[in-house]
Parts: sequence; structure tokens; C-alpha cells
Amino acid sequence: MVLGRGDLTRIALIDCLFNKFNSFDFFSKAVGEKIPNVEVLRLTAPSPFNIPGMAKKAFSQGAEAAVIFLNYAEDDRDLVALLHEKLIDVEIKSEKFSLFCLVADEEWKTEDELEHVSQERIATIVNILEKGLEENSEEPLSPDLSDALSFMSAPPQTKSII
Repeated sequence: MVLGRGDLTRIALIDCLFNKFNSFDFFSKAVGEKIPNVEVLRLTAPSPFNIPGMAKKAFSQGAEAAVIFLNYAEDDRDLVALLHEKLIDVEIKSEKFSLFCLVADEEWKTEDELEHVSQERIATIVNILEKGLEENSEEPLSPDLSDALSFMSAPPQTKSII
């Protein structure tokens, strides 16, 4: 899987105003250390409902991929699922992809724990991006990702309900 189409690769970081951790500085530094010739575009959504629109905007501005960093409460799991569904539509139409970097409020109690968990998740996302950007990657996709990509590119199947 090769993402870069030129000398400069743009990756969008989409965060939300209500996030409790400012992910931009750490994300930019981590991406800059692992991926050459990268530009990080930051888009901040006023609410989670605006995230799919922000991803569409990022892709129209030349981003090859979007990383959505979101802090959420346990009660918001359905909202996160809905966001994922809407982002799939954006991904299919733009032929680009987004990755979620989620940190639930229940995973941390102190600001230090929040920072630690957030940085671990961001590091994992950056590693995924790095592998995706390798031009001569011979490592096969994981079965889950391979199945998901096949499913997304397959024509829709219809079933009779009668």
C-alpha cells in the first residue's frame, strides 16, 4: 500500500474542541521523526458531528490520510460508531482513508495517565502510517485490513427479503 504521490505527503490530524489532550504537537513530532517529507494539516472540529466534514475538507486539500484523535466518554460509544459509519462514506468517495485514535475517559484518572495513553495510541497510529507509506513494502496486509479493503471495494450484494 503506497500513499505518497509526490515529494510531499500530507496527513491530516482532525481533533475536536472538547478533547482533553492536545494531540497536535506530539503527533506532528512523531510523524516528522518517522516519515520524511510530510506535512501535517490540523483541522479542529467544533463537535464530533463535524468530523466527517473535516475529513472531506482535508482530503480536498490534498491529505492522503486523516487521523481522527478523539477523547470520548463511555456514553458516547454509539456516537463514535456513527462517526465511523459516516467516515466510511467519505473514504469511499475520496478513495482515501482515515484512522481513529481514540482515548476513552475511563482509561485514565490523572492528566499524566491521559498523556501517556494518548501518546501510546498516537505512536501506534504513526507506525501504521509509516508502514502504509513505505514504497516497497513487502509486508502483507493483516487479514482484518485485507478483508475490510476487499469488502469496501466489492460491489454491493443484494438479498431478497421475500
